[in-house]
Amino acid sequence: MVFPTAGVGASLPLGRVDLRAQVGAVYTRVMPGTDGTTPVQLNVDALYTWKAGDRVWYAGPGAGLSSKTLLGNATAGVRGEYGSGPFGWFMEARLRGWIERQRPAVLPTVHVGVTYRF
Repeated sequence: MVFPTAGVGASLPLGRVDLRAQVGAVYTRVMPGTDGTTPVQLNVDALYTWKAGDRVWYAGPGAGLSSKTLLGNATAGVRGEYGSGPFGWFMEARLRGWIERQRPAVLPTVHVGVTYRF
């Protein structure tokens, strides 16, 4: 199944590690087999970064909360800039799993988006 998600996040670089906090909403109203809610997800990641040319690659663990359920995840991605301005882009893959459920499940996700550097 494909679940469209909208979210916003902020990163704090600490040397070669970025601490990132995100909040997002998963739109499930039209998806079969769902309860029609739009759950909000909160997530925190610790992402190790390394530069390769004009791209920054990153990977690391994280934890989150969705509908009162604890989530664990691993993220890997790449980000770049649009010219010399503050705008950029990112693409990342994430494996996310429910920790507190009777039947654990792992969900692969792909995120793409736009960044803004202050």
